[in-house]
Amino acid sequence: MSWKMKRDLHKAQELLQMELKTLPSACPTRWWSTLELVKRFLENQLPICKTLLEYSNKKHLMLEGNEISALEDFTTVTELLEDITSSLSSVSCTTFIYENKK
Repeated sequence: MSWKMKRDLHKAQELLQMELKTLPSACPTRWWSTLELVKRFLENQLPICKTLLEYSNKKHLMLEGNEISALEDFTTVTELLEDITSSLSSVSCTTFIYENKK
């Protein structure tokens, strides 16, 4: 994101009386970063759309209803996976994988 768009996003959030938050970046080596990005996007759809509309060369980045619905479904499923992973992970003991070789 450019600093100008970040500034305009904050202005749009202020106008809509929302908490000022930037979009986190997704990193392939940081677990769940894409989930956090999508969740933040869904929380801030209105200010993001307002910001994109101010830039004529960025209007193509606006998502349609079916794309938003797909992101909501992605979030639901991925949060479930995150919960399962957190439940199965542990710092104090190791995970044992049993392989039944016949």
